[in-house]
Amino acid sequence: MSKKKSLVIVTISFVVLLLALLIYSNVSFKTTDANPINSQVKVIDVDYIVENPEKYSGVINVEGTVKEVLDSKKFFTLGCEDACVNLPVSYKGELPKLESNIVALGEVKKDVEGKYFFDAMEIKYK
Repeated sequence: MSKKKSLVIVTISFVVLLLALLIYSNVSFKTTDANPINSQVKVIDVDYIVENPEKYSGVINVEGTVKEVLDSKKFFTLGCEDACVNLPVSYKGELPKLESNIVALGEVKKDVEGKYFFDAMEIKYK
């Protein structure tokens, strides 16, 4: 093989390696930016969700007070401090304490009977 062909092969290999490195570093930057977006989701009071649940789609934060905890079903209800209608919340993790003020990250969904509930992915105490 001539020196010219060897130089071309080395140059092409270097360019391919450099491009792969740039693409990989770009992908990793995108995945690290995903977390701050979720933390910037607007917090909505539970009363607004109960009034018009169909209005809310996608991931949202819901703020309220835990009014009832059903450990066996992994459900709790979220309401406001005064007498109002409660929102059923499904959560796979450790359920929050009764009467605690929380913010839940998740989505409004319908059950098989067509009733709305909130499917929480994360819960934070206020």
